[in-house]
Amino acid sequence: YDLFLSHKQSEAQDAVATLSFNLKQARSDIRFWLDLEQDPTEQGMYKGVRDSKCFLFYCTENIAFSKYCLLELGWAVELDKPIILVAETDPRHGATDIGRLRDRMPSELKHVFDGNVAIPFYRDPAHRAVSIQQIIERVFADEKEVAEKKRSRTQVVKREEVLVAVSSSSYLDTKQATANAYQKLVQALSGKSPTLIVSNFTVSHDSKVVHQVLNDLADSSTAFLGCTSSAGIIINQFWHSNKDNGFGLFGIYDPDGRYEVGHATTADGVAAACKQVLMNAEMDCPPDFIFVFPTPGNEESVLQQLEQAVGAKVPVIGGSSADNSVAGEWKQFSRTCGVSESGCVFALCWPSVLTYGGFCSGFGPSSHTGKITKMHDKRHVATIDGEPAATVYNRWAGGAFDKFMKEKEDSNILAASTLTPLGVQYGSDMDDEPMYVIIHPHLIKKKDQSFTTFKDLKEGDELVCMAGTRQNLTSRISVGVKKLLQTAPFHLEDVIGTYQIFCGGVMMAVKDDMPSVVENLGNALNWKPTMGACTFGEQGTFLDGTAGHGNLMFASLIFSRIRKS
Repeated sequence: YDLFLSHKQSEAQDAVATLSFNLKQARSDIRFWLDLEQDPTEQGMYKGVRDSKCFLFYCTENIAFSKYCLLELGWAVELDKPIILVAETDPRHGATDIGRLRDRMPSELKHVFDGNVAIPFYRDPAHRAVSIQQIIERVFADEKEVAEKKRSRTQVVKREEVLVAVSSSSYLDTKQATANAYQKLVQALSGKSPTLIVSNFTVSHDSKVVHQVLNDLADSSTAFLGCTSSAGIIINQFWHSNKDNGFGLFGIYDPDGRYEVGHATTADGVAAACKQVLMNAEMDCPPDFIFVFPTPGNEESVLQQLEQAVGAKVPVIGGSSADNSVAGEWKQFSRTCGVSESGCVFALCWPSVLTYGGFCSGFGPSSHTGKITKMHDKRHVATIDGEPAATVYNRWAGGAFDKFMKEKEDSNILAASTLTPLGVQYGSDMDDEPMYVIIHPHLIKKKDQSFTTFKDLKEGDELVCMAGTRQNLTSRISVGVKKLLQTAPFHLEDVIGTYQIFCGGVMMAVKDDMPSVVENLGNALNWKPTMGACTFGEQGTFLDGTAGHGNLMFASLIFSRIRKS
C-alpha cells in the first residue's frame, strides 16, 4: 500500500471516504489501507501499517481517546513510517487544535506532532484540491526525487499535446454520415489519427455500416467502440437530432496513453474478455477509468465482472445502448468484434492526462418510504411493506397511475413515472447530502399488482419515492458539471473535452427543451468539446469510488491537459 488511513470512525468516516475518493481521482494508481475495506482485526491493522509506505493520521477532536488509532500510530513510529498529519477544519465534524491534540497524546507519541505541519482538509470543494495535492506530494516524495535525478541525467523529451475533439453529421445515409463525421473529427484533431474513438448514433443508422466505414478509414492503431443512442446526440452546445436521427464521434489523440477495447457478446463473458484485454495491454497498474456500453438488463453483472477483472474502485463512465421507442433495436459495436445485440463493449483507459468523473440525478427524496418484502426476481418487485407493490407506489405518487391500475393488460408506466421514480440511498453526494440511486419503474403487472424496473433490487431494500420537476431535470446536468469542476484536481481552463451520459428517459420527458439543456451544458463547460449519448441505463462512479448503475441519471467524464504524475 502507498498509504495507511488512520481515523476515528465516529468523527471522520465520511471525510476519509471523501479524502480517499479524491486522492484516487488525482492519482489513479494510489493504493490505500482503509479499515472498511481490509482486515479490521488488530493483526490486520498491524500488517496494514507494516505494508504501507506512508501513514496518514486524520486529526479530530477525540482521536487521542481511540485505542486502535493510538495503536496504529504507535506501530507507525515503531516501524519508522513517514507520518502525514491531516487536520479536520469543520467544527461540526470534530475539528481540533493540533497543540491541544498533542497535549492529549501519550508521552511516547507527542514527538510525532513536533515540527510536523498538519495539512488542513477542507470540506469546501474549492479548497479541497490544494489539500489533496499536498498529500499526494508527501506520499510520492521519493518518486519526485528519483524523477528529478533522472531528468538531470537525461535529455527531456517533449511529449505531444493531448487533444479531444467531437464531430457530427446530418447525412441520413449511414456510409456518408460516418465518412463525413470521421473526416471532420480528424480535421478537428489537427490532422492526427485518433487514438480512441467513441461513436454514438441513433438506430436510424446501420451499426454494421458504421463499423465497416470506421474500420476502413481509421488508422490500424486506432481503437473504437460505441453504442446506439435514443433520439439524438449531444454535440458541443447543440442537440443533434433531426426527426430522431443523429450521428456523433468523440475522439482522443493521446500517443502517450493506452486505450484497449474489449467486447463480450454475451452478458456472462465480460470478466473473461476484460482479463484478456488486460493481458494484451501489459500495463502494471489498473486503468484510470473504463468506458462501458452494455445492453439493458444485465448492467450490475457487467460492473461486477469488470471489478472482478480489474479490481475495485476503478471509475466507469457509460450507458446502456438505446433505441427510440424501447423496442429492443439497440446495438453496440467494437473494432475487434463488430456489432452485437447483447453483451457489452468496453475500453480500459490509461490516459496520459488527469481525468475526473461524477454521477448524479435531478431528483430529491419525498417522505414516502417502504421496505421491499418480496421480489419475484431481481427486477420485479412483488410487495412493499407486505402490500402489493404497485398499489403502494401509486399511493406514494398521489394516484398518478390510477388509470393504468384499471386496465386489464399489463401497463407500461415509463413515461408516467419519470417525475416520481423510486430511489435507494447510497452514501453521500458532493454536497454531503444523501445520494440516491434512481430506479425507473417499467410495467405494472395486473396479475398481482406488482411492477418491474430497469435496475436490480433485493428483498430488504428501503425504497424512497423520489420527486423531480421538469426544471430540475433540464438544469441538473449543467449544475452537476459545475459542482464536479469544483472538486476536480484541475480548473475549468485546464479542461480539453468531456463525455456525457444523459438518461434517455429524462430526454423523452424534456425532449422539447433539449436544445436549451445542451446549451446550458456548453456554457457550464465554457464550450469545450463535448459529446453525450442518451441511454437506457446509466453507469458512473459514486463518491466513495465504487461503480454503479442507475436509471434517470447523468454521468460525466472530464479530460484535462494536466499530465499525470
